[in-house]
Amino acid sequence: MPSPSPAPTVAFFGATGGCASTALILCLRAGLRATALVRTPTKLTSLMSAHGIPQEVLDSQLTIVEANVKDVDAVKRALTLDGRIVDIVVSGLGGSPTLQWSLWEPVTLDDPTVCATAMATILAAIEALRGGKRGADVKGDGPLV
Repeated sequence: MPSPSPAPTVAFFGATGGCASTALILCLRAGLRATALVRTPTKLTSLMSAHGIPQEVLDSQLTIVEANVKDVDAVKRALTLDGRIVDIVVSGLGGSPTLQWSLWEPVTLDDPTVCATAMATILAAIEALRGGKRGADVKGDGPLV
């Protein structure tokens, strides 16, 4: 009988947002190991604590990388656990709405290209971790994005 597959590992980007934080909470409650790249680690740990995730779970199952998603080296750190590329990537990134004095466009985003920039950085980091191999060149050697 084959041995059971190890539990998947998950990397989170934008983990303090509503959808991504909920997914992270569910992963941690299910016993999965995860990484989260965040600009403010205390914001994430406070959020997890407010949702009943004990500190010992955070310490044993969550690796927090403090950085900006535009930093490819930091993203590479967030995409690895125990020297392996994670199995799944969850992105909850998005710009924050800001008001401006305009009748035609009263609401804009603080960083309108953050999603595209972040995904380009994440994909570049995955490619670098895979040794420059892309998509069809590699079977089963990289995360589900």
